Amino acid sequence: MDNLNLIIGFLSSLLPAFIWLALFLREDRVRPEPKSFILKSFLWGALIALPVVFVNEGFSSLLDKGFITLIIFAGVEEFFKFFAALFSVRRNPNFDEPIDAMIYAIAAGLGFATIENLLAVMGQVGQGDWLTGAVEVLVLRFVGATLLHTLTAGLIGYYWAQGIKTGRKLFFITWGFLVAWGVHTFFNWLMYVGGGDFGVFYPTLFLLGSSFFVLQDFEKLKS
Repeated sequence: MDNLNLIIGFLSSLLPAFIWLALFLREDRVRPEPKSFILKSFLWGALIALPVVFVNEGFSSLLDKGFITLIIFAGVEEFFKFFAALFSVRRNPNFDEPIDAMIYAIAAGLGFATIENLLAVMGQVGQGDWLTGAVEVLVLRFVGATLLHTLTAGLIGYYWAQGIKTGRKLFFITWGFLVAWGVHTFFNWLMYVGGGDFGVFYPTLFLLGSSFFVLQDFEKLKS
């Protein structure tokens, strides 16, 4: 495993998350959040992903990987992604608008996705096939797992923002968590159970369709 392979693997793991994050931040132009606080949420999402991913991997060997397993893993990931976003905005004086909830939630979700990407690439690098890992992350995971974490984090962030606006945080956060959990579970089911001969076509189509609604939510908060 030479240094060049490690560098390429590392950069290919970061690139999909940075592209999606840049697209959302580009729309936050009126009162943009400081990049240092965005980075903090991103790093908290990445940090919390490490124990979650390894615990999921440990339990996956004990479970039958059926539909119940997909439900449990999706719920665990969504819960801890939101916890990372919530923890990262403590004592943040710039967290002063409802739309900020969506921004920081997405940043944490992309940090989480980056760790998953990095582990996927490093697994290929360890087998001497860094190019396959890099291509998988840049092409497949860009519109797969990375986009999934962006959308589900954005959904929770949107309902979090609604809770801030209405003063009913617990109700809206709970509802947002359930919606994100459902989207995540359905994507997992399409990928691992219902893909069939069409492979990633239906999961990708589902994510692209879902992204329309998340972008609409983002625009609602902006206006």
